[in-house]
Amino acid sequence: MVVSGPPPGAIRVLLAEVDRPFARELMRTLTAEEWFDIVGCARDGREAVELATALLPDVVLMGMEMSGLDPVEATRRIRARVPSARVFIMGSFDQVKVDAALAAGAAGFIQRTCVSADLAAAILGLAVMSAFDSAALARGRAEPPVSR
Repeated sequence: MVVSGPPPGAIRVLLAEVDRPFARELMRTLTAEEWFDIVGCARDGREAVELATALLPDVVLMGMEMSGLDPVEATRRIRARVPSARVFIMGSFDQVKVDAALAAGAAGFIQRTCVSADLAAAILGLAVMSAFDSAALARGRAEPPVSR
């Protein structure tokens, strides 16, 4: 499914989530913010790789429980094909899975319960900052680090 219609310069986001009600909630949360453009929504890991390759998003929001192709391998393939895309893994905290996702090239992790302004701030940070504090995200802090 391909979705479009943003302001110029908006952060292009690809959603990859098997839980359709959760994906709709993500879309509502992000489209309420003017700086996001939801360019597509994948239902599994393979479709996420295909859509990322075709749509060239700035950010990919990937659910931890993807079918078809696990999120770690999907992240690895997306980063290989679209190196500029920042993959953001969402799910229940599991240190082994978080470490594997980060090793595969994920830019960060956020707990799935943070569908709010915290999520928008974290995605904005991923898209505009050259270095994002992935370790802090893995510890559950969703906001980008503050420049001093």
